[in-house]
Amino acid sequence: MGYRKLGAGLVGVWLVGGCYLGYPPKPFSSELPPTEMIAQIDEIPSRPVWVRFLNGTTERTAQVGTWLRVGESLRTEANARVQIVLTNGAIARISGNSSLVLKPQLQANSGSFFVSAVLENGKPADRDTQVQTPFGMVSTKDGAFYLEIPPEPNKKRRLLVLHGKVTVNLRRKDITLHKGEELLISVDGSADKPQRPSQEELESRFAKSDLLFGFSTRFAGQSLWERQLKVAHRQPEQVEFRRAARPAPVPPQPTPEYIAPQPTTAVRSAPPPVRQPEPSPEAPAPPATPEPVVAEPPPLEPVPILESPAPEPSVP
Repeated sequence: MGYRKLGAGLVGVWLVGGCYLGYPPKPFSSELPPTEMIAQIDEIPSRPVWVRFLNGTTERTAQVGTWLRVGESLRTEANARVQIVLTNGAIARISGNSSLVLKPQLQANSGSFFVSAVLENGKPADRDTQVQTPFGMVSTKDGAFYLEIPPEPNKKRRLLVLHGKVTVNLRRKDITLHKGEELLISVDGSADKPQRPSQEELESRFAKSDLLFGFSTRFAGQSLWERQLKVAHRQPEQVEFRRAARPAPVPPQPTPEYIAPQPTTAVRSAPPPVRQPEPSPEAPAPPATPEPVVAEPPPLEPVPILESPAPEPSVP
């Protein structure tokens, strides 16, 4: 009796294990936890601009209105530009030959960037805007700055504050920059003393900057920066501006209600009427050929009937 119970238990375990191993494998996309959307592509004045999505093996062409999640990245080629709006209201612009990875903070690997955490009416963003760079973390609450990371290792990185206050967390120390101050950082993380560029240098670098003036949107407070730093576009009549709106949260998609199909009764329909062929348009009749005129024969004259003479009486 004990062997029977043990055998039944083993059979039950084998059946349960067999059912579990028989489940179809899950798609790879369902194995990753859902990630948070932190930015939206707002404008692409020039291309090509590429985006790499999660679980994507190749880059895809970026489109305006696309939401970007944590872990996704943007890359631009020469002369390309793109603007993204973060969920906290901050705006980031990316120039050509640049790459940016979206994490809980932005990760700028190389290229040139404009970042502004200034909202409408000069209000600060909802939370700090942070940019991770090869030399350290750049963060601001209500500032705007220009960041330049050249690909050449022998060139210095450049950070210029256009508005507010910006903090740089270097490997050796923290430096706080104010409006109009610029910091040059070496590859090893060492930095020079903050300095203020001359008016001629600012004008030569930004008066015709496509990254600053090559968009249809305008940073909040940009006109104030231009007056204070004396940097303005040389042909303002050719630049049209509009305000960049904060991206609205994505509404949940409603689940479509299932409607069961109603049974229908087949109805025998009458055969379709036979279509009569349409009369073809009559061709124009050829011109009538005149019949030949036959001359009537002249009337025949009556032939007189001659009577034969009576036989003469024979003589006996």
